[in-house]
Amino acid sequence: MPVWGWIAVGVTFLVFSIGVGLSVARILGSIGREVTALLESEVWAAAPPSRATDEPPESARNEAEHEATQEPDEISPRRRVR
Repeated sequence: MPVWGWIAVGVTFLVFSIGVGLSVARILGSIGREVTALLESEVWAAAPPSRATDEPPESARNEAEHEATQEPDEISPRRRVR
């Protein structure tokens, strides 16, 4: 094979390598942008749900206080842990 044939093969390999490298860089760049977006929204995900910060209803508080003052035998069977 003449020298110009080897030069053509080398240039073809170089162009192919650059194309594959740019394709991989594009894919990794999009993954990086998505990860950054996830990390930015993580603050919202780490916040406690609003129901966790709400006060329990008055009836639930009264029931809990009543059960705390009862003797163990007075607690209803549905609340007893076995």
